[in-house]
Amino acid sequence: MKQIYYAIQSTLHGRGSNVTKVISLSLGLTIGVLLFSQIAFELNYEKCYPDADRLVLVRGGGENVKTGEKGEGYDDSLFAPMAEAFRSDLSQWIENATVIFNFETLNVFKDGHKLKDVNYAYVDTCYFRTFGIKVLKGNPEELQRAGSIFVSETFVRDVFGGQDPVGQKLSLDKQHELTVRGVYQDTPENTAYHFDFVAPIYAGGGYIGGGTWGRNDIYYTILRLRDGVDREEINRQIYKAMQKYYPDSADDEWRNFYDAQPLPEIHLDDSNTRTRLYIYGFLGFAIFFVAIMNYVLVAIATMSRRAKSIGVHKCSGASAINIFSMFLFETGIVVLMSVIVALFIIFNTKDLIEDLLSVQLSSLFTLETLWVPMLIVFVLFIVAGVLPGRLFSRIPVTQVFRRYTDGKKGWKRSLLFVQFMGVSFVMGILLVSLMQYHHLINSDPQIRN
Repeated sequence: MKQIYYAIQSTLHGRGSNVTKVISLSLGLTIGVLLFSQIAFELNYEKCYPDADRLVLVRGGGENVKTGEKGEGYDDSLFAPMAEAFRSDLSQWIENATVIFNFETLNVFKDGHKLKDVNYAYVDTCYFRTFGIKVLKGNPEELQRAGSIFVSETFVRDVFGGQDPVGQKLSLDKQHELTVRGVYQDTPENTAYHFDFVAPIYAGGGYIGGGTWGRNDIYYTILRLRDGVDREEINRQIYKAMQKYYPDSADDEWRNFYDAQPLPEIHLDDSNTRTRLYIYGFLGFAIFFVAIMNYVLVAIATMSRRAKSIGVHKCSGASAINIFSMFLFETGIVVLMSVIVALFIIFNTKDLIEDLLSVQLSSLFTLETLWVPMLIVFVLFIVAGVLPGRLFSRIPVTQVFRRYTDGKKGWKRSLLFVQFMGVSFVMGILLVSLMQYHHLINSDPQIRN
């Protein structure tokens, strides 16, 4: 308890330097927590579903018959009847399949008022079973009826005020009436299939959008594989099934090929996404590192002033471990204050942060990702507390009788050099970003009427 008391007294006596420490650490924590939490959020894309590794998106491409050369890229959207055909023909390899169409962007109205930022899709009756999404109310078979919709929990709270929505009416462009038939469990934002509501994909004996074999390949086909099914094997079976419904032309130099890509791999398969996450990581580490170095250097700068008081503690019977513990408690107090300030900054700039990161804070900080900010705070406490604590605990007791001087300045200069390098790196990144933004906004796009 004495260590805690002395730590509090030291914190109160060093208000000036502690304000600097808190400002530095809180800013570093804010940026570090946001960037590393965003990385964790995107690394968990499509992993919210039960056995997500068994969910695959069927995509297609072209392959040269003679050389085996594959064309550039894949087409993620294919034909509407594929899911239904695969459910019957590939039941040995797949548990279920669903088709999704979400290219329509009509305005959604309730009681004559337009709803903002509503994301919806057209799906078949196997949508919930394929993804493993829990239906809280209603029968998914209702999705066979035109005008029926199932809404998410969040949509119920935001639009219907948490009241029972079953039987309530919505409309698309005030022309197509929709009736709520059920409610399903929310899906998080880190999935490409995050919808406020889903509607039947069936229309006029066919599909919304007029899709059929060989026509309008604008539909996503999602399969849930049986446990242990090999990716190469399912690709071969898909190709065989497709030859039955959409065979390759015998005279064509190119033939179709199909690939069942696991959903969790899709988001990180994009090189732009990977590059962006690398930048987040480097920038977050640099800013966090500079903040820690600021704390360490400010703490070390007080060494000559605090050497005599440490000598007094040792004359009173304090051991090196007691001194070390006292500085850990002192660091803990500063870190706790920094965490409070960082939380204040984050929640008071909530709208700006959500706009910049394109994700809600409630989705960024969940029980599954809470380990990220906790780990950052723990690393901050250990690094910022151990180094100064060890230095101060090694000050000899004789310093109570004379002025403390440390002739070994090389390591201090090295720390200062590293800090300046970190600051220069961060400033360089910011200046380049500002210059690119200025060029993008003010440059002439050379577009003429």
